[in-house]
This record gives sequence, C-alpha cells and structure tokens, in this order.
Amino acid sequence: MKRDLATITLTEVQSDHYRLNETGSKPSSTVAETFLLICFGTIALSAIATFLTKEFHKKKISDCVNSKLTKIPCPNCQYFSKSSYLRCAVQPKLTMTNEATDCSDFSPTSKS
Repeated sequence: MKRDLATITLTEVQSDHYRLNETGSKPSSTVAETFLLICFGTIALSAIATFLTKEFHKKKISDCVNSKLTKIPCPNCQYFSKSSYLRCAVQPKLTMTNEATDCSDFSPTSKS
C-alpha cells in the first residue's frame, strides 16, 4: 500500500514523527543535567584546590619548624635524656628551646 508523497497529509507526518520519538533514543543530556554536571564539577575542583592548599601550608609550616629544631643541639648533647620528666640534667629550663642553641654546657655525645 504505497502512497504518493503528494497525498500524505500533515497529520500523518506528525503522527509518524511522534511515533519515532517514542521508540527512538532520547536526547543525550538536558539543560538541567548539564547544569548539575557543571555545579558538581566546580564543587569537586574547589574541594581539591582547598585540600592541596592546606597540604602546601602544612608542609611549609613543618619545614619551618624542622629547620628551627635542627639548630637546637640538645638531642646531640650527653646531658640530654629522652625522659619526659627531666630532659636535661644541667639546664632543664633551656632544653629544646631557641636559647639552647648557645648553651654553655653543651657537650657532644661520644659515639662509642
């Protein structure tokens, strides 16, 4: 039952079009899905940037603290002990402070 193109009406074309849309695939993304994707992407990138910034500052602070602690000679002194009650038998108030860098009682530990 072939019909001539000239005899096809507008309603028949529209009904065929609706039938194709029902069985065919839907558009891949809508405006709302695109907007949500952009929002979640922005949130994820800002969370990653915040995390990396905090890690950078932590590293910078720990490097600063470590550089100051390496100047303190207390752990290499023979009077220094690992006891939490009395760190140094000679100068307990100066132990592990910045003033300890010029400690007059510093005596290096023997390596034997």
